[in-house]
This record gives sequence, C-alpha cells and structure tokens, in this order.
Amino acid sequence: MRLIIEATDLPGRQCHNAVGLFDGVRVGVQRGRAAVQLVPAEAPSARWELEIAAKDGGADVSGPHVQGRPGARFVYLVWDAAVHPDGSAGMFRRLKIPLDPTHQPVHDALADGGVCTVRLGLTGADGTPRCGGLKTSDLSWSEHHEMPAT
Repeated sequence: MRLIIEATDLPGRQCHNAVGLFDGVRVGVQRGRAAVQLVPAEAPSARWELEIAAKDGGADVSGPHVQGRPGARFVYLVWDAAVHPDGSAGMFRRLKIPLDPTHQPVHDALADGGVCTVRLGLTGADGTPRCGGLKTSDLSWSEHHEMPAT
C-alpha cells in the first residue's frame, strides 16, 4: 500500500521553547536514523508518500520508514533545525504516527494494495512543532484506490 501523509498548520521557521531558539526548522520523515524528505516548516502544507507492505498475513507492516516492534508499528515525522540553541544542527523532536493494521482504512489499503491517506496539523497547542505519540483516533484517515492513468 501507499501511505500518504498530508500535513497542514506548520509552525514556522523558528521554534522557541524552554531550551531556547531553534532556527531553520524543517519537517520530514525518519528513514532508519536519518531525517529525509525535509520540508521547510514555514510551508503552507507538506506531503509525503511512503510504501508500506503487509507482512505476517496482514497482521503486521514493514517498509523503509516503518519503526517499532511488531504490533506497535509507526512512522515518525521528525523536526530538524539548521541551528539549535547550542549551535549544533539536526533532529530535535519527533511525532509518532501509528500504523495499526487492524484500523479499517489501513487494513483495507493493505488488503488491496490501495492508498491510505492520513491528515493532521503540525502545530501543537503551545505553538511549537507537534511531537509525541498520537492515537489512531487522533488522526483523519481515508482509504481509496488510485485512478488509472489516462
């Protein structure tokens, strides 16, 4: 299946928190230990397309962006900054998107090789980049089939 992540409400180029100022903020997906497909956090929206495969008869998922143990798989959106408060650069926060193969849109897309889209906002209630773990029910999911190319 193809997982499409559509994000809106990006928090902007700078992030102030208790640690200090992060500048040049970008958001991407984690592949292994690297942040890839980075989008500037001042963009109006962001979109990522990831390949996710069913395994163990559809009871589990895998793919180059899939993290976690069996039964608790997820994809990380990662926040990266060109300048951290200490002068370094790199990832500073992560947001966990659950991949529950029993959740109906995910299950259906896995079963027929379709497309599952998840939509979410990326600014937290405090105005900083959203982070932490989400529940499947916290997100807007839809499953659909791609239209044939004409």
